[in-house]
Amino acid sequence: MAWDKTSPTQLKALCVKLAPAALVGVLIALALITPTHTLMLVGLIMVGWLAYGSMLYIHRVRAAQVRMLSNAGLRHIGSVAAHIGLAMFILGMTLTATLKQTYDTKLTANAPMVMGDYSLRLVAADKREEHNFSARRAVIEVSRGGHVITTLAPELRYYSVRNMQTAEAALYSTPLKDIYLVLGETTYRDKNETASLGVRMYVTPAQQFVWLGFVLAAMGGA
Repeated sequence: MAWDKTSPTQLKALCVKLAPAALVGVLIALALITPTHTLMLVGLIMVGWLAYGSMLYIHRVRAAQVRMLSNAGLRHIGSVAAHIGLAMFILGMTLTATLKQTYDTKLTANAPMVMGDYSLRLVAADKREEHNFSARRAVIEVSRGGHVITTLAPELRYYSVRNMQTAEAALYSTPLKDIYLVLGETTYRDKNETASLGVRMYVTPAQQFVWLGFVLAAMGGA
């Protein structure tokens, strides 16, 4: 059969055959540069594929004039919700894994602790004794661009019976990202009252997309 440049069917078939090879070539090229870019690309491709498939599915259901309040219509709504929820879940996981920021420094009251775009200031610190552990607590003010965002109070707990310490993180959550503050100490076994503390901050974007995607997928399944 002769090739017809004007044939939409043959052109579509050629694109379908070449698309996987082109995608693999792009992924290999990015993998040689940085695995982070590859992970982001794969995640965004999956999100786009699920979103496009959901939109195409909605278009076909509307073209078939299916009543949304009927049993068949509710099944279609559940299917679309589950796929959109999966797309949001993948988007959240991709952005969180590739754009997560981690900073750490020594906890000090003498000068602001600069961590990326954020500035931390120690407001207060105390130590208390409970029935089975002792806790060191720091009240830290978080600012960005000269404006105070929030005040967090992470804790570092020491259990003398088990000779173990645990960090109780403080969380500040927004619709687009979460900020975690954690206290750390390397000399807790010495039980030194003057042991220096460190503070670590995690900035995780798109964390809410993970939970929202899970909820949508669960609602679609229900």
